[in-house]
Amino acid sequence: MTVGGKLFWLAITGGGLGTTLWSLWHWNSADLRLFLTYVTLAGAAACWRLKIPGVTPVLSLHFLFVLLSVSQLSLPETMVIALAGALLQFFLFVRRMAAAEFLFDLGVVALATAGTYYFHANLVTHSTQVSPLVLAAAASILFLLSTFPGCILNWLNGGVGVLEGWQNGCLRAFPHYLAGGGTAGLLSLLHGGSGWDVALLIILPAVYWMYVSYRQYLVNLDEDRRQMRELSNLNYRTIETLGLAMESNDPNKTGHLRRMSIYVREIGRRLGLSEKELQALQVAAMLHDIGKLAVPEHILTKPGELSAAEFESLKIHPVAGAEILEQVRFPYPVAPIVRAHREKWDGTGYPAGLAGDEIPIGARILAVVDCLDAFVSARYHRAALTIDQAVDFIRAESGKSFDPRVVHLLLLHYRDLERKVSEARQRGLETHSVLGDTPESLPGRIASSGLADTFLHRVAAARREEQNLFQLLRELGNSLSLDETLAVCAQRIHAMCPYDAILISITREKTLSLVYSAGIDFRNPGFGIEPAGGLSLQVAANCQAIVNGDPADELVPLGGSSVEEMRSALVGPLEGLGGVVGVVALLSRHRNAYTTDHLRVLTSVSTKAALSVENAIKFSRAERSASTDVLTGLPNARSLFIRLDSELARARREHHTVAVLVCDVDKFKQVNDRLGHLEGNRVLKLVAEALASQCREYDFVARMGGDEFVAILAGHPRALLDAKIQQFQLAVDVACRQSPEAIGIGLSVGEAVFPEDGADAESLLAAADRNMYRMKLLRKHPASETAPTDLENLKTSLGGTGSAGSALNVG
Repeated sequence: MTVGGKLFWLAITGGGLGTTLWSLWHWNSADLRLFLTYVTLAGAAACWRLKIPGVTPVLSLHFLFVLLSVSQLSLPETMVIALAGALLQFFLFVRRMAAAEFLFDLGVVALATAGTYYFHANLVTHSTQVSPLVLAAAASILFLLSTFPGCILNWLNGGVGVLEGWQNGCLRAFPHYLAGGGTAGLLSLLHGGSGWDVALLIILPAVYWMYVSYRQYLVNLDEDRRQMRELSNLNYRTIETLGLAMESNDPNKTGHLRRMSIYVREIGRRLGLSEKELQALQVAAMLHDIGKLAVPEHILTKPGELSAAEFESLKIHPVAGAEILEQVRFPYPVAPIVRAHREKWDGTGYPAGLAGDEIPIGARILAVVDCLDAFVSARYHRAALTIDQAVDFIRAESGKSFDPRVVHLLLLHYRDLERKVSEARQRGLETHSVLGDTPESLPGRIASSGLADTFLHRVAAARREEQNLFQLLRELGNSLSLDETLAVCAQRIHAMCPYDAILISITREKTLSLVYSAGIDFRNPGFGIEPAGGLSLQVAANCQAIVNGDPADELVPLGGSSVEEMRSALVGPLEGLGGVVGVVALLSRHRNAYTTDHLRVLTSVSTKAALSVENAIKFSRAERSASTDVLTGLPNARSLFIRLDSELARARREHHTVAVLVCDVDKFKQVNDRLGHLEGNRVLKLVAEALASQCREYDFVARMGGDEFVAILAGHPRALLDAKIQQFQLAVDVACRQSPEAIGIGLSVGEAVFPEDGADAESLLAAADRNMYRMKLLRKHPASETAPTDLENLKTSLGGTGSAGSALNVG
């Protein structure tokens, strides 16, 4: 209570106490029976309370007997009747009132009673006859003296103005006081002509009937108001539900409406908006994004920055939202706020380029709050900022994008408002109604009713499914790699259909091979290893999905400590244009973990992924055939030159050696001529396997062409090359013994080392080729040295490099 309030309280309380004591000190009663009758009736009337709509104090018929006492009894008797009724009402209906407030009310009653009594006495002294108008005037004085002190005290303590408080809280009770004054005047007239007992017998039944009728009228009126309030709340709950449904489409906007609702209402109050303006602002905050229904989803969820054309498409949402809301015909201006909430204070906004006060005040508030919430929430293209970082940005845009007054209020109160948002989140409040209750008093109807776990979850799940399918289609087109395609499928499936482990197999030559696994600690066998039986083989054979199958047969051959934890499986086919190209198996640790809805999701993903998997398999095969020798399975000449250039570049950077061995099969032409090309092909396969078996993991062996092979040995010292050549020759000799007709076939090998024998691939291969032919001559004529011209003659006699094999033997 302020100092002024305390002084006023003391004046009223002290004045009332003094008036009461002075009246009782001068006690007198001309008709004690009449006094006791009025005391009894006044006490009964104090129990007849009426709650008049729009009137803050509850009204009773006690004041009628105060007016009767004013006209027929002495001041002390009137004071006793007035104070007795006030005390009775307090003890029967209030009791929780603070002592200071109670004493103040008694003081007001005492002063109002005394003032009314002397006002009436003065009128009667100057009037020639008793008239109901006199008591009506006295009732007016009693009403004014009873209501104005409370309004003055409220104003002195920081409340609304005296006249505003009196008009809003008390004025509607004035007609009832006038009616009471007229009734008291009529009783006074009858009292003068027939006696007070006859007057009471005539008037009181009529008064009681009027009281009962009016009370029933008020009950009916209250019921009508309750129904109207429920209808209004129903309309607003519809708006809340629609707003929550729109928010649930975007997982980044969780709690978006909660912050918007609290911020816009509190800032609007501090700017002096009326209740209807606050209601319009609240609804606009709920539905300001409804126009985004007219914007393509891929633009709204684009992870990067929008192009100019995409941004133009996005800019239609304020106009679209306003046009939608105009069809609702709200009783307050919602559509103009939504239409202008993207305008900027300096006129550079959209859609109309409004500036300054041309922008509706509600739109200016909404623009600031929407920007703040956007920055503190994560988006598809960026992470969330802290509240202080977001406020700093808004401060910098004051006078440019935003109204400086709104920004100033936000800077002053944003910490308190964030605290309210946090408290609302803890209470589970998702939205706040402006109809009938204040935001702080609402119980959070939608959130607390469990609806958030039903329709909101379903709406959000449906939108996430749509977004994941869209992302899947977009990502599947980015790569022809089989590994990347399967990884994308696994990631998107997990977002829509959770699993503890996933197995993806593909069909290869009428068999099923596991090529991808995640989420389980078994040994991943890799491409080309076939699992022994299981659900995947059944699905591949029948092209029919299996829901909640037993994954034991699928997992036991694979091993792993968590294999036994899997209790159910969802297995579906990947059906491409040429039939089943693979199988997807989802595994869960829970029994009966999958439903028909999960099957629908998996089928939807599989349908879209099957073609990409099929294309990736074809591309993988084409890629292998372009870089692999079909006959031996070794890399071909194209791969050889690519690998050799790569190894030489690395050797230059790291300053180490690279050895190149050119190997030629001796007497291979004789095998082709005597036994045919099929046996020659078999010999080439044996040689290729033998050479590959003698290489380190990081060595490289390729078929150059015909019966010629090349090995690249990175970092191999020259001093150890003779031993490596002997290993190659011995391995080929052992391998060829598997074919009786190939016994005697040998291997001539020539070496060259970077950088001593050449600085590039061609020079190294040429040097190794010369050394290989020198070895071939030495193996043919071990007792003589071979001149360079003899090497050329040998090449000519053999038909040149790679000419010993027919077309079937050429890689």
